[in-house]
Amino acid sequence: MIGSWWFGSATPPGRSLPLAAVRRTRRAGVGAGALPAAGYDGQTLRELPEPITNWSFEPGHTEAAFRARHMIVTWVRGLFKDIHGKVELHRDEPLSSTFEGEIDARGLWTGEPDRDAHLRSPDFFDVETHPRITFRGRFTERTGDTDYRAVAELTLRGVTQEVALDVSYLGSWSTPYWVGDENRGEMHRLGFEARTVLDRHDFGVSWQDEMPGGGVVVSNKIRLALDVEAILDGDLERVGSGEAIYRPAGGAPGEPAAQA
Repeated sequence: MIGSWWFGSATPPGRSLPLAAVRRTRRAGVGAGALPAAGYDGQTLRELPEPITNWSFEPGHTEAAFRARHMIVTWVRGLFKDIHGKVELHRDEPLSSTFEGEIDARGLWTGEPDRDAHLRSPDFFDVETHPRITFRGRFTERTGDTDYRAVAELTLRGVTQEVALDVSYLGSWSTPYWVGDENRGEMHRLGFEARTVLDRHDFGVSWQDEMPGGGVVVSNKIRLALDVEAILDGDLERVGSGEAIYRPAGGAPGEPAAQA
């Protein structure tokens, strides 16, 4: 029986999870003149302020999107918004750069509640047993001025596999950080996007249903895209938002984080 939740669609609700630093950034300071003169075009890691810098993901502007073929001919799309992580960038030796993070799988959203419940079930992500999706990787090859290949160990449903990623650096910029009427200085930000294609069966996500006349309900290949906005850790410390710096909770990959 094909579940009806594999059909509907809806407009996603506002799922922003901003850091305190973002909530207190006065909108008037983010406009003309906030970006460096070069803009996004032509920016490379050479523009970074220090040889080695650490950046924490800003969850309100970071998301992971996936899409799967439905009944061979259409797409079902989904989002994860509760994502925390960090990237260590090496300005002069980009292939020494690393990244890691974790996704709260319980926040999965496709716009159809019954389908979301099925995807959270043991048939798919099994979020009750494995509430976290974790990843840790490194850059391996430079393929253009701002493009890289990377490999990451991805843990999903307790299964860890190495996956290849195509990564693009989107540039860096800065905005003033306001608390009330006080400007506490600049907050440096940067953007990345990463893309890959996975075989879901590699991670034990193997539910399937039959279609009359043949064919599959859900494709085996899943396209993933990770969009990241990150803030310089030193800036978070300087403006009093050090709690927003990503610090891995520890524990087994894919299992619940330790509670403070």
